[in-house]
Amino acid sequence: MGSGFRTFASGEVLTSSNVQNFLMDQAVMVFAGTAARSSAIASPEEGMITYDTVTDLLEVFNGSKYKAFASMGTATTSGSILQVVSTTKTDTFTTTSTSYTDLTGLSLSITPASTSSLVLVQCQINHTVSGDIAATYQLVRGSTAIGLGDAAGSRTRATFGFSPASGIAQTVQGGFIFLDTPSTTSATTYKVQLRTNSGTLSINRTQADTDNSTNYRSISTITAFEVSA
Repeated sequence: MGSGFRTFASGEVLTSSNVQNFLMDQAVMVFAGTAARSSAIASPEEGMITYDTVTDLLEVFNGSKYKAFASMGTATTSGSILQVVSTTKTDTFTTTSTSYTDLTGLSLSITPASTSSLVLVQCQINHTVSGDIAATYQLVRGSTAIGLGDAAGSRTRATFGFSPASGIAQTVQGGFIFLDTPSTTSATTYKVQLRTNSGTLSINRTQADTDNSTNYRSISTITAFEVSA
């Protein structure tokens, strides 16, 4: 058993009893969130270990930033999945917009445990178009489009696109995987926007959508994985 808590003075020489008792009790500092930690430790020293009761993570300060290395008492390594958030869209959506517009119902919010975390976003969309048109999609973090192809003249920048040789009656599946670096511990929203150059773009339904067994309804999904750096 330890000896409770003791405040150590700057420059104080520690004895074996300090290490075996007091320090054993207070070796890991506990905070209710990163804001409380930043307020309490303005200038952290390399090697400091803290526990966040909000995210249930142990983090070590590596000299420049805090880096998560354990969750729920289990050690993690770079590339470990810390959390998964997913949204499934089961209803339909249609648009004739020639400018990017939100694909309603296909978004999610994830709160990274550490500013060093990466977020892997995976999206699968069932869609169909009327006529010989091009449908393009972009991934958006907050209000910023990310994961886009390079600018090239008047060409539309997109995360992915769909341009059949001719209009198709049934849906096809398209999508993307993108590894993002949000560099934040705030709640972060990811969503999908879409546009057409003409005609109608339909989501989760056939082109005709006639009420009979030949036609069907499908789903689209967006999933975010927080990955330790």
